[in-house]
Amino acid sequence: EAMCASLALHLGLQVSTPEDLGLSSPEHKYLFRKSRVRDVRLRTLWSSVFMDRYSFEFFELSSTDKSRILLDARDKLYSFRRQLHPQVQLDRNSITPSIIYLHMSYHMSHILIHRPYLKGAVQSDTYKLCVWSMSSAAASIVRLLREYRKVAVLDQVSPFIVHSVLTAAVTHLCNATSTHQPLRSQSIAWFRVCFDALRAMQRRWIKAKRGIRLLQELARRWQVMVALPLQHGF
Repeated sequence: EAMCASLALHLGLQVSTPEDLGLSSPEHKYLFRKSRVRDVRLRTLWSSVFMDRYSFEFFELSSTDKSRILLDARDKLYSFRRQLHPQVQLDRNSITPSIIYLHMSYHMSHILIHRPYLKGAVQSDTYKLCVWSMSSAAASIVRLLREYRKVAVLDQVSPFIVHSVLTAAVTHLCNATSTHQPLRSQSIAWFRVCFDALRAMQRRWIKAKRGIRLLQELARRWQVMVALPLQHGF
């Protein structure tokens, strides 16, 4: 996917989403082009920052090298966000689905760059940083889902958004195993937002239906069936 995005960027190709096709004003066209270019650049960034941490050699690296890779990836993501044009920021009155897609992809990227580090020592600073970063990013995806419902319907989303929502859902489900009741309750509530979104998406995308089955299996394995909506828990 990242390779395809990189190719599209270099060829100068334009892509569209069904939700944006009806936005024909010059401003909307400009916002659409800017948000899609940023989205493609983010996906190109994935090819560079994920290659190291998802390679077979990653877990053979020293702790110092792993930390260096993580800090470098975080710097690249934060730099990407700082360079976003004001017109594709979320603090605007006019937010399009494509802008929301861009920010969802950004937050999913934070989850993915930190996830391999969860195999480290639980008491380490790196582990705590990763849990906090992943939880914050997953919470941001929930907020974006709520914003999306204000401007479009979920059964019309682009297919890659299914992955973003599923990634956030797994993070919230993992946090739902916590013995700290406030965190557990909040995580369950956020998980259900993601779960309901996937239910809406499954009408269009088979991968959303598969994601729902995966979440049901994880809930059973992690003994947090209570997180599932009643009609899907048993």
